[in-house]
Amino acid sequence: MLDLGKSALQSDEVHRQKAEYTDFFAQEQGLGVSGDKSKTPQMVEKFYNLVTDFYEYGWGECFHFAAALKGESHSSGIRRHDERIADAIDMDASKHCLDVGCGVGGPMRNVARYTKGRVTGVTINPYQVERGTYHTQNSDVKHLCQSVQGNFMELDQKFPPNHFDCAYAIEATCHAPDLTQCYKQVFNVLKPGAKFATYEWLATPTYDRSIESHHLAIDGINIANGLPEMRSVAQALKAAQDAGFTILHHEDIAHHPSCEVKWYATLKSGRLLHWARDCALSAAETIRLVPRGTAEIHRMLTKTAAALVSGGEQDVFTPMYLIVMQKPKAN
Repeated sequence: MLDLGKSALQSDEVHRQKAEYTDFFAQEQGLGVSGDKSKTPQMVEKFYNLVTDFYEYGWGECFHFAAALKGESHSSGIRRHDERIADAIDMDASKHCLDVGCGVGGPMRNVARYTKGRVTGVTINPYQVERGTYHTQNSDVKHLCQSVQGNFMELDQKFPPNHFDCAYAIEATCHAPDLTQCYKQVFNVLKPGAKFATYEWLATPTYDRSIESHHLAIDGINIANGLPEMRSVAQALKAAQDAGFTILHHEDIAHHPSCEVKWYATLKSGRLLHWARDCALSAAETIRLVPRGTAEIHRMLTKTAAALVSGGEQDVFTPMYLIVMQKPKAN
């Protein structure tokens, strides 16, 4: 059973924040939220208050998908995925790297372990800082990693200009209310010549909003993952260029030769487990072993799993579009 005894929220807070979150992220047939997108960071904090414990329980310390080889374990695929992005930004033992939207720090620790370099992770959610610090202090890279609380839309309030040697984001900047402004914040805290790479959640060129099954998949992904909208590949590339970066490389890793096992395979195979866990949580909620609203959150995550599988099977969505960019060198 999922232990929520030390979770971010207790009692009626779970139910209240779930209601506020659901109201804000109501979708408009593939167009994203209808309200003020600038409020997204506050709502994303609520989202991670609600789901962090579920993510750790069901997915481990790395809240992202991965390209996997046949017969490869989940943890091995995740680790290689993190190592690929470290290679893309030329991370090594001499560098100090920024993890943009670090969650509970699983990728940060993987990157530090792989490169022997220093990594500072920033997350908007204080509970994730607490969890990330706990995991780091119990790891072999506690001397290399640090989790700090901060909004990646306001990195200039947390770090000085030209501070980091490189940066990466793994399935995190999809939460940004304005992707260009987010990239600009990263640009400002990087040293001239530094590289930044991101795995973006994007609609693929196959996506057609006029097709109902397409926009229903995208709407489902958005609402249950805290996304203000689903951007296209073209929009993400333009955001990088408008922020001042030079794009060095971009590709959908979902179609890379290393992705022999589809990124959504684990979600698809776990449907029976989702149902059983939902029944167990409903029973636990009835006898007050978990806070009211816990089963409702789990049902939301079960629905988004179905939406993610649908988006993947129709090839209208990818959670791993790799964009590698560089801040121009100083003259």
